[in-house]
Order: sequence, then C-alpha cells, then structure tokens
Amino acid sequence: MERQVLLFIFAIVSLADLYQVYTGGSRVWTKPCIMIALGAYYLSHFKMIYSQSKFIFLVAIIAAWAGDIFLLSDDRFLFGLGSFLIMQLLYSVTFWKDRSLNKSSYFYGIFLLLTTGAITAFLWESLDDLLVPVIIYVLAIGLMSFTAFARDKALAGYWMVFGGTLLFMISDTVLALHQFTDLRLGKLTVMSTYILAQYFIIDGYIKGHANHG
Repeated sequence: MERQVLLFIFAIVSLADLYQVYTGGSRVWTKPCIMIALGAYYLSHFKMIYSQSKFIFLVAIIAAWAGDIFLLSDDRFLFGLGSFLIMQLLYSVTFWKDRSLNKSSYFYGIFLLLTTGAITAFLWESLDDLLVPVIIYVLAIGLMSFTAFARDKALAGYWMVFGGTLLFMISDTVLALHQFTDLRLGKLTVMSTYILAQYFIIDGYIKGHANHG
C-alpha cells in the first residue's frame, strides 16, 4: 500500500509541475518533489541498501534531484549539467554490472555515436564556450543508453530501463535545441519526457533487482 501511495504522490507532484510549466508559475516546490517521491519509492522496495549497485543507483537519484534544483535557475545551468552528468555515469555503472554483450550491443553503440555526433554537429556553432561540457555530456548520455541496452534482456523491467534512457535522450535533445537554437519545441515536451524517463528507469531497475542482493 505504501508504494502505491508514493506513486500517487509522484503522479500528483509531476502533474502539478507540468501545470506550472504550462502556466509559467513557480516550480520551487513542485520540481524538486518529483525525484524525492521517486527516491522514496525506490527505497520502499528494500529494507536496506546492502549492495554496492543499489547504493550507487540511489546516489544517481540524488544527483538527478540536485540537477532539477540547479536547473530552476538559468545562471546555474552548468551545475545542473554537472549533476545530470554524474547521474548518467552512475546509472551507467549500475547498468554495466547487468551486462550481457552481443553483436546487437555493438551495433547499437555505433548507432548512438552517429546519432549523438549528428546532434552535436548541428549544435556546434551555437555552443561557444559550452562546446566541451556539452560534448562530454552527450557522450555520457550515450553511454547511459548503451549500457542500458547491453543489460541482460532476461532481467525483469529491461525494456522499461532501456526505454527510459531513450526518453531521456529525447528530453535532453529537445532541451538543447531550446537552449542553443531558435527552435522552440516546448518546455512541456522536455519535462514530460524527463518525468517518464526517470520513472521507467527507476521502476524498471527495481523490477530487476528488488528480489536480489
């Protein structure tokens, strides 16, 4: 029952935040509560965080929460970028521990390099001093999706986790286009795909590990 309540709270604060995005209202309280609710939901599945992977995954959730707070202010954009970079690297570490590599993994890796390379090339002239940080960030998000794809497909929640990383890439691509170009694809698109991405990644990971050490 407790877990359903936490998911209900997550849904309510997510909808409240999307409403604030739509109306241009203050998100000081709604946005940070999204990852707090998901973090509590994650912790509710374990009596204790007794394995290294589960602890690392928890720290990744905390890093995402910090990133959400930093990105509430445009002048802390780089701090937000850094927080999400940490999140992506930590997610990648936990996903890599579940790896089961095959040929399709390497083909997907090549696809990611081509895709992220094309996005970076499109943004290149707009990045200026942020070129290096953005390239590092793009490589990290590609790594996160690659390690998610390379996980053992027999794991429960596998497709949720992998789908979550794809949604994260969509969210960040739209955000980058919004931040660095004249294209305006909508902040609602950025936030809704981000919320779904975090939910799929976290709930999918729980499904694969809640009954294991």
